[in-house]
Amino acid sequence: MVRDLEGALPLWEDKFPVDEVLEVEESFEVELPEYPGILWLGRPDRVVSAMKQVWHTQRRGLAASMNFGTYVVLAKRHYHEHLYAEHLARKYCKPFKKRSKLKYRTYVGKKNEATKTAAEMFWQGPMSVNLDSGLHKAVMHSMAQHVNDMKLTEHLWELDQYIPPPNEKMNGGYGGNAMDPYFRVLVGEISLDDDTWFKDRVDMYEVQDAAD
Repeated sequence: MVRDLEGALPLWEDKFPVDEVLEVEESFEVELPEYPGILWLGRPDRVVSAMKQVWHTQRRGLAASMNFGTYVVLAKRHYHEHLYAEHLARKYCKPFKKRSKLKYRTYVGKKNEATKTAAEMFWQGPMSVNLDSGLHKAVMHSMAQHVNDMKLTEHLWELDQYIPPPNEKMNGGYGGNAMDPYFRVLVGEISLDDDTWFKDRVDMYEVQDAAD
């Protein structure tokens, strides 16, 4: 067990009683009518029924320096939450919500740093995803644009081995002090189909046959 959880877990108290656990890490594949030709894959952590609504519950451990309020605001545009909302609202025909339990570190990590209290360590924040809102539609459009960009990149590579211009600030080659795998691809040392550097994670989203 991680040492900083030993004293923390007994202090945890769920503020949102669950009526029923509907699924746990159940993979799905869905094609949305608004985006034909795109097969969306996902695997929600835990889906529950509470207060006559469907919730995606996710446990997140954040660094002590992370501001909870900022995290929750940024979560409003988390791609996976909006995709889960599309899928789960259709599957269970109920309003979709998301809630998180966030954790501060509990041990004394720096000089003169006091151990966190339970109130400081844990925080639960509910968040709604309105499928009819402009925000949700904008997020889904952004996701679809990423897919189209990737399709174009794949097409150009197959056509003429063309690699799109990278973000040099992100790949370690623009004033950085380390090389990541993508930089090695850009300079021709390795290929994107090299399983040593790039793993195929599609299998984690494979939908299991109900008979299994």
